[in-house]
Amino acid sequence: MGILLVILHVIVCLLLIAVILLQVGKGHGLSGGGFGDSMGGAQSIFGTKAGSFFSKATTVVAIVFILTTISLDIVQVHKSKSLFQIDKSQDMGTLDADKMKAALEKIKEEAKTREAKAREVSRELKKKQTIEEAARAKTDAQKAAVSK
Repeated sequence: MGILLVILHVIVCLLLIAVILLQVGKGHGLSGGGFGDSMGGAQSIFGTKAGSFFSKATTVVAIVFILTTISLDIVQVHKSKSLFQIDKSQDMGTLDADKMKAALEKIKEEAKTREAKAREVSRELKKKQTIEEAARAKTDAQKAAVSK
């Protein structure tokens, strides 16, 4: 649909340019005078009422041009995707309260497990520090006994 509309729009643009250039203006345009009277002009080719025909044709082609322009805009707007709309291909599914509760319980259990491991590691570090302090105290006592 969009490609056909673009092709129609280009044809209408070319017709609008041609109809405007064939009109008689102050400088006689391409319709006469410029190429000499012997070659004839648009008025002699299309008849004596070419002026009114070209003005009506310009009006019709200009209206069609505006309609194709608006149609192209509407097609482009429908093709674009709004950031506020949820994409239909990404189905969010229904929310299940039981599944959510189970997931929260699992997270809480994992947090408790991490806390227990952290406490255990802390106890082990304290034990190591206590053992090291006892070893230092023993070494200091032995050094003090040797120096006496």
